Amino acid sequence: MVSVYFLSLGRKKRGVCALAVANFSDFREERIREYLSDSELDRLRSIQLEKRQREYVLGRLTTKMALASLTNNLKFRDVSVLNEASGSPVIRAPLDHGDYGTSIAHTDEIVVSLVFQREFSFGIDIENLGRKSRSALKYIARGGETIPEDSESSMVAWTLKESLGKALKCGLRCPEELVLAQLQRKDSVFFCSYRKHPEFGGIARIYGNYSLAITYPLG
Repeated sequence: MVSVYFLSLGRKKRGVCALAVANFSDFREERIREYLSDSELDRLRSIQLEKRQREYVLGRLTTKMALASLTNNLKFRDVSVLNEASGSPVIRAPLDHGDYGTSIAHTDEIVVSLVFQREFSFGIDIENLGRKSRSALKYIARGGETIPEDSESSMVAWTLKESLGKALKCGLRCPEELVLAQLQRKDSVFFCSYRKHPEFGGIARIYGNYSLAITYPLG
């Protein structure tokens, strides 16, 4: 079952965001036509790998479930979650459903989607804590940035960087922009600021073997 949560982040609480989480076990091939638009179905037919197909479908389903929690009378097939030239997902929906943006992430068999008011920028990422090494994180470290020594904090830092890259719509292609200014931990929750982008804050939480991070606007 897809789970949906409501979030309010930032100093001025930039509207309510909706976070939807799905697992590959939520994939139902016989129901795809119920919630994918014609444009999405066309894109799906071009994806060859089964794992990528599931990620694509569940990315659209979680986005629409999150959007439905923020709007009224949403018909899933009237909404398309497409990709811009940069690769960033974009929601195309009837005007009476508001103007919303989305950020999507996946790892292993988990897919997450964050839906928010489009006038603000958010980014989300989720990673397996054992997936990348500290040496891999050094690859995107910039400007004398301090990399946490323990592997868990290093992976959280990676996740936060990816979420910032999504908020900036550049992914990991702009590593010089993805510099953490400060990373603080309280139990299983991490908070960070960004050296070149003080307009954003970052929060990450460890759930079992995974790190889930969100970058959100502060001002």
